[in-house]
Amino acid sequence: FFSFLLFLPLWGYMGNFCPGCEQLEPAGTLPDGFTWTPEIIEQFGRRTAEECEQYEPRRLRLQAIREQGLKEEQALWDKIHDKQAKAHAKHEKKDYDGRDKLKAEVEKLKAEVHKLELKHEDKVFAVFNAKEDEYRLIDLIGLTQERAVARTSEALQRVRTALSKGRVAPNLGPQGHVFRVAAHAGHHSDADKGPKLKFAIKELLADSPHHEDLESGTFLVWLGPQGATR
Repeated sequence: FFSFLLFLPLWGYMGNFCPGCEQLEPAGTLPDGFTWTPEIIEQFGRRTAEECEQYEPRRLRLQAIREQGLKEEQALWDKIHDKQAKAHAKHEKKDYDGRDKLKAEVEKLKAEVHKLELKHEDKVFAVFNAKEDEYRLIDLIGLTQERAVARTSEALQRVRTALSKGRVAPNLGPQGHVFRVAAHAGHHSDADKGPKLKFAIKELLADSPHHEDLESGTFLVWLGPQGATR
């Protein structure tokens, strides 16, 4: 999990507001009277000054999470490797019961590693997703593809529900509400599937009117004034 953090180009991520925003392409069916104007793309596709100001404290928190995560995970892997070596020794001595017991302990430790990965993944996600922004955007940094798609789906449903119940005012007034999904250019925790993330989000949004920039992984989703997409 943390290997991606060692190489994540955060300066590019936070320093450039929205690379390629001019390449955003419309998708889905929009209602009559609404178009993706340059002003709307500029307003919702680019990061705010406040987001840019948060770069340094977020970077420091991310670094702390990375360092702590590496330390905790390495401690578990050291135990795993030790038990694997002992299991091999038991096997050589034909102590199969002892070997199998150690193998079971190894599997338990691997399960602990997975739980730890999820915990740190959630911590990274929390750094870039403030509570006050939950109706405005979701940043998928740090998430595996499966969890990123699930989180995006949940976020969109949460915004739709809030709009339909009047808990949040549409940020475009009578024209509806725009929600930003930042999938980046595939920079997230599942390195092998990273480049596929933005295409998974594209597929998720296939029936929702949206603007997309597959170069930067930025999606602007149009939601109706009452949360409807059509």
